[in-house]
Amino acid sequence: TYLRDRLQNVTQIEIQVAQARSGGIPRILEHLIMSDRGLLDPSEIDKPIELDNLIEKRIEEALNQAVGRGDKKAETNAFLAGLSLLPPPVPLDEYARVYGMDLSAIESFAADLAPLLERTNYGLIFRDEPTETLIRDKFGSDIDALLRVAKNLLNQQDISVYAARALPGLLYKLNDGKHLFELAFDERFPESITSTVGKRNIKYARLKAAVLHAAKKQDYNQLVHLLVELSSIS
Repeated sequence: TYLRDRLQNVTQIEIQVAQARSGGIPRILEHLIMSDRGLLDPSEIDKPIELDNLIEKRIEEALNQAVGRGDKKAETNAFLAGLSLLPPPVPLDEYARVYGMDLSAIESFAADLAPLLERTNYGLIFRDEPTETLIRDKFGSDIDALLRVAKNLLNQQDISVYAARALPGLLYKLNDGKHLFELAFDERFPESITSTVGKRNIKYARLKAAVLHAAKKQDYNQLVHLLVELSSIS
């Protein structure tokens, strides 16, 4: 309703300014319409807005709000680092458990990042590809934070289906051959998965990630062990 009212009051000159500054990109148009009308003054027409700059500003504002509530900057950076590499959608309760944070803190931070993030019935997803790319480039290289995520996911292999599904891919992205090899032969499975097929699918995902890593590194010793194990469940 608020957006509709704003659009009804936009003048033809303001529309021209909005088009010139946004290049027709919907995200920027929305920002211009919903923000202070000074952004649509005729004097602003030659000041284009870059989408990456707008997204980065939104991220920085959310981080500052989280720190203002008492969250540590290292934790908020780690939140974004993990979110950039874990398979979507990311369940909020699972994510809170991974970081050892209160669910309410995760929910508050996710709310601060709206509309960059969207909360679905199944968890958090990025609103669009530019946001995902920017967060991955800016925070996805925080190796210490990602190692912490991987360690916590490893500790939850017997209780969390999401952790069991997410860990192989994360270890592969981290180039962690040691833990990939160990995970491939790990007999822990989430207690909620009782069927043979369900356990086999998780086992296969672990082995596949380890095989890909060993092949990429030309580690033939590990590759032989992994292929023998893989053949036993194929």
